[in-house]
Amino acid sequence: MPFDRTLRGLLTGKSRLQLLKLAAQLPTYVKLLWGLLKDPRVPAPGKALLAAALAYLISPIDLIPDFIPVIGQIDDMVVFMTVWKAFRSMCPEAIWEEHLRLVKTGESDFDRDFAWLKKHASGLVDYVDRNQERILRKYGKKLEGEGQKRLR
Repeated sequence: MPFDRTLRGLLTGKSRLQLLKLAAQLPTYVKLLWGLLKDPRVPAPGKALLAAALAYLISPIDLIPDFIPVIGQIDDMVVFMTVWKAFRSMCPEAIWEEHLRLVKTGESDFDRDFAWLKKHASGLVDYVDRNQERILRKYGKKLEGEGQKRLR
């Protein structure tokens, strides 16, 4: 019972407001991370460390299983924050500042890549939308045949 009260205390008042502010900044952090990972001037060991942390986060194997409420997610956060700090120390300051400026002005690699994807994917989405019946007739029969072969 005392743990439950402590947990509720963490998510009330100022803590809840700060958590919301942090959540609002997530797109900025993702853009910054994307740009730094794509930049050839960022040392490879730092990128590898960050990739390993991301793999740990999506892996079903954890130090503390995620199905345990709150505590299961805390180990993920600790691992990521530790690796982020190490990555930050490996990244040259000038490169960090450059990417931070690009993110703030909307000129980051992520913004450019997302705009390209949106431009090209929207054409594909429109094509599929206009031709969905024909596509389903053509490929649906092939998929049905594959499913029947697997059942035999």
